[in-house]
Amino acid sequence: MPMRTPSVLLQDSFTFYKEHFKILLGISVIPVAVFLLLVLATGAGYGLGGVYTAAPFGIVGTILFFVLSVLSTIALIKYVSSPSHETTIINAYKTAWPFFFSYLLVAILYSLAVLLGLVLLIVPGLIFALWYGFSYFTFLIEGKTGMAALSRSKELVKGHFGEVLWRAFVFVVLYMALAIIITIIIPGEGSKNITDLIGIFVTPYALVYFYNMYVDLKVMKDTSITQVVSEPTDASQIA
Repeated sequence: MPMRTPSVLLQDSFTFYKEHFKILLGISVIPVAVFLLLVLATGAGYGLGGVYTAAPFGIVGTILFFVLSVLSTIALIKYVSSPSHETTIINAYKTAWPFFFSYLLVAILYSLAVLLGLVLLIVPGLIFALWYGFSYFTFLIEGKTGMAALSRSKELVKGHFGEVLWRAFVFVVLYMALAIIITIIIPGEGSKNITDLIGIFVTPYALVYFYNMYVDLKVMKDTSITQVVSEPTDASQIA
């Protein structure tokens, strides 16, 4: 089965996103909500995409925001891969916590790989980003840890690099177009805040979109392996 086209991926992802909107948005908004509460409590200046700087709460707030952001991503991936209407936001975060440090390891390895590619040149950086871009899914869904998660991601992308590139490109271009339109309509600092706010809604949708890409790659790879393994052996070809 070939990968779904970008238009089908967008439509399928939106269907899931719409059906599970409340829980997806709830998980996604927690880090920002806590961040804003800390800012309001201390009267500090902020930007949704900026760093919380009011000492002594600045360090604590920044660390808390980082931890919750990581947990939010883990919770979203776990929920998208196994959705249930009985799942609550609190349960989603509780489920995410045991994976926190192992997820950080995968994130660090992925970042180092992409950074190495960028040091070599932009093109290697792009290649590494796509090769290893599904590492978070292979870790949280398949249980691959450390370098094994990156290797599995590369294995899934192998033979489908162009397809993955095209589908990722379409999504990025659509999001950039939206950001540009907002900038034109609302110039200045207001456009940045609006873009950051929209990002809260786009993040879970983007995750669903790339999860669907991962599923397509996994189905193709695993089906291919199954077909090869299940092929009857021709005794006449055995020396």
